[in-house]
Amino acid sequence: MAGQFGVLALAAACVVSLQSSFGQNSGPPAGAQAWQEYIQQLPPEEKAKLEDNLHRWQALSPEEREVIRQRAQATRERMQQAAEAAMTQSGLTLPPDRKEAYVRQYLKERREIEEPLRKEMQQRRKPLVEEMTKNLDAEFAAASPNVDPGESEAKFQAWQQHSPPPGRQGMKKKILQEIDDAVRNSGLNLDDNRRQLYAWRYIQRRRKIEQQLHGELEAKRKPLVDALVERLRGEFGGSPSPTPPSL
Repeated sequence: MAGQFGVLALAAACVVSLQSSFGQNSGPPAGAQAWQEYIQQLPPEEKAKLEDNLHRWQALSPEEREVIRQRAQATRERMQQAAEAAMTQSGLTLPPDRKEAYVRQYLKERREIEEPLRKEMQQRRKPLVEEMTKNLDAEFAAASPNVDPGESEAKFQAWQQHSPPPGRQGMKKKILQEIDDAVRNSGLNLDDNRRQLYAWRYIQRRRKIEQQLHGELEAKRKPLVDALVERLRGEFGGSPSPTPPSL
């Protein structure tokens, strides 16, 4: 039983690491006993959610688990850098204990900013992708869709062969699965060349959607993060001295 719980604790660590991947100090300490105590003190709804995530984790292939680990690690590093940049931006020079407290508070409040934004972008993305797919199906329902200058199946093949950076492999796999689902649901009978052309156009338009959403996300995120940095500057460094009037 202890060995089995050790496996579940490792899975829980990875799942929670992904869910709260905004700093290495979040979550309980490592070890099966610590995780057992952590799980036992969770509210019933959180415990059920974690159990569901554990089942999903166990169903993943080793490759999929590695993608999750890489994505969590990349997110932790990015957010740790953001916290340290915020301290520098604020002009704060803190002793180690205060620096740790600052980072912990920054990461906690960034999670509270990022989670609703992430959900909002998911809701915005769905109808945009559906409309894009509908238009693409209509184009390929014709006998010979118009081909943009320079567009070729070779571009899709090159995209397939390109190795994305750590933490991005999962997105590439997700897009490929989206393309498979779109072709299957469209009912189109495409030969290999037309299917690769369909895939490349899907990728191009999907990229434009993500660029649009990224712009919207940044516009919403920036004032919230700026306000957070300003508030923490006041909490950890006090208000700056007023600038004396020029003589």
